[in-house]
Parts: sequence; structure tokens; C-alpha cells
Amino acid sequence: MGSTKPFLNALLAVVMAALSTFGAGQSSNQQLNPRIGSPVPARYAAVRDAKDWLNPYLQVCAGGVDLTVHPIKRKSSVAIRDVRDALVKLPVEAWPYGRIVALQECSIGLPGDAEASRQRLAEVEAVLKALGLQVSLWPA
Repeated sequence: MGSTKPFLNALLAVVMAALSTFGAGQSSNQQLNPRIGSPVPARYAAVRDAKDWLNPYLQVCAGGVDLTVHPIKRKSSVAIRDVRDALVKLPVEAWPYGRIVALQECSIGLPGDAEASRQRLAEVEAVLKALGLQVSLWPA
């Protein structure tokens, strides 16, 4: 009898593809305001401290994503599945640098959580990419 591992891997790939297609179909009409322009590096190139970053700043943690937006004095925690909606709802004033966000893994991790942490970060990066956002990984 052959190994079932190839079959399980193929099944997992099909399930993941179906889930991503379902998720994409649900949120494909949610886009950023078209008035938010392309990133303008001259506006953020000198920023070295998170407190000085003016565009959305996302920290991906075990319990969700901490979203900080200094220009509109907003800080919230959202589930990964709600990141797209939270970013789309931000006003144009929250995007002074254009279509770029700062992204960081939570500085406090859980023992044995490295793989799950990488997966969470990848999920958030996929949402950001689907929104057409450039990502500035912090710390750089």
C-alpha cells in the first residue's frame, strides 16, 4: 500500500485554494479610496521610530492585529479576517504617505508559536498585497 501523504497534501492544497477563492470573492469589492495615491518615499524615508510613522502601522500578534493610525488618533485590535475592512474604512487623511503600511510581528511571542506566527504574518501580507499596498517591514 502506498503512502497517504501525497493524497493528503493534494487534498490540503485543494481546500486552501477553495478557501482563498471564497475569501477573495467576499471582499473583492472592498478597495481603498482611489484618492489615496502611490507611496511617496520622500515623506517617510527618514522615519526611524514607530511613533513617528503616520500611515497605518500593523503589529501582527497571537490575538489579532494591532492597528495604529496616528493622524486620526486611532488604535484598535482587529482579527486578521477584519484587517481588510478596517483599512478600507480609514479616511484618506490616514494615508499621508500614500499606499504603504508599516508591518511588524508582535514583539512578545508565545513559546512554540513560531510557525503559527509566520502563518499569521503571511495572511496579513496577502491582505495588504490584495489591497495594492506596499509593505514596510519593521524593524527594518
